Amino acid sequence: MTLSDGSNIAASLLVAADGARSKLRERAGIATHGWDYDQSGIVVTVGMNRDHQAGREHFLPAGPFAILP
Repeated sequence: MTLSDGSNIAASLLVAADGARSKLRERAGIATHGWDYDQSGIVVTVGMNRDHQAGREHFLPAGPFAILP
Protein backbone atom coordinates (compact mmCIF):
# COMPACT_ATOMS: atom_id res chain seq x y z
CA MET A 1 0.00 0.00 0.00
CA THR A 2 1.28 3.45 -0.84
CA LEU A 3 0.73 6.17 1.76
CA SER A 4 -0.01 9.80 0.97
CA ASP A 5 3.65 10.73 1.60
CA GLY A 6 4.75 8.23 -1.07
CA SER A 7 6.14 5.61 1.30
CA ASN A 8 5.08 2.00 0.93
CA ILE A 9 4.03 -0.47 3.60
CA ALA A 10 3.49 -4.23 3.39
CA ALA A 11 2.01 -6.74 5.83
CA SER A 12 0.77 -10.32 5.82
CA LEU A 13 -2.32 -9.29 7.78
CA LEU A 14 -4.34 -6.09 7.76
CA VAL A 15 -7.18 -5.60 10.23
CA ALA A 16 -9.69 -3.01 9.06
CA ALA A 17 -11.61 -2.35 12.27
CA ASP A 18 -12.84 1.08 11.27
CA GLY A 19 -16.59 0.43 11.09
CA ALA A 20 -19.31 -0.51 8.67
CA ARG A 21 -18.18 2.03 6.06
CA SER A 22 -14.53 0.98 6.27
CA LYS A 23 -12.22 3.13 4.17
CA LEU A 24 -9.54 0.43 4.42
CA ARG A 25 -11.91 -2.25 3.11
CA GLU A 26 -12.96 0.09 0.32
CA ARG A 27 -9.34 0.86 -0.65
CA ALA A 28 -8.50 -2.85 -0.62
CA GLY A 29 -11.32 -3.43 -3.12
CA ILE A 30 -13.27 -5.81 -0.88
CA ALA A 31 -16.93 -5.67 -1.87
CA THR A 32 -19.88 -5.87 0.49
CA HIS A 33 -23.48 -6.77 -0.08
CA GLY A 34 -26.35 -5.41 1.97
CA TRP A 35 -29.93 -4.33 1.92
CA ASP A 36 -32.26 -2.04 3.82
CA TYR A 37 -34.94 -3.70 5.93
CA ASP A 38 -36.79 -0.37 6.33
CA GLN A 39 -36.92 -1.03 10.08
CA SER A 40 -35.38 0.39 13.20
CA GLY A 41 -34.84 -0.90 16.70
CA ILE A 42 -34.57 0.39 20.23
CA VAL A 43 -32.15 -1.44 22.52
CA VAL A 44 -32.10 -0.77 26.27
CA THR A 45 -30.72 -2.39 29.39
CA VAL A 46 -33.10 -2.65 32.33
CA GLY A 47 -32.75 -3.95 35.87
CA MET A 48 -35.48 -6.22 37.25
CA ASN A 49 -36.67 -6.19 40.88
CA ARG A 50 -37.37 -9.92 40.75
CA ASP A 51 -36.22 -12.92 38.74
CA HIS A 52 -37.80 -12.89 35.28
CA GLN A 53 -37.12 -16.62 34.62
CA ALA A 54 -36.82 -16.35 30.85
CA GLY A 55 -37.09 -14.06 27.87
CA ARG A 56 -40.35 -13.00 26.29
CA GLU A 57 -41.06 -12.38 22.63
CA HIS A 58 -44.29 -11.13 21.09
CA PHE A 59 -44.97 -10.90 17.36
CA LEU A 60 -47.07 -7.79 16.87
CA PRO A 61 -48.50 -6.30 13.66
CA ALA A 62 -45.84 -3.56 13.78
CA GLY A 63 -43.05 -6.10 14.33
CA PRO A 64 -41.51 -8.25 17.07
CA PHE A 65 -41.12 -7.13 20.67
CA ALA A 66 -38.59 -9.08 22.74
CA ILE A 67 -37.29 -8.98 26.30
CA LEU A 68 -34.23 -11.22 26.49
CA PRO A 69 -32.13 -12.24 29.51
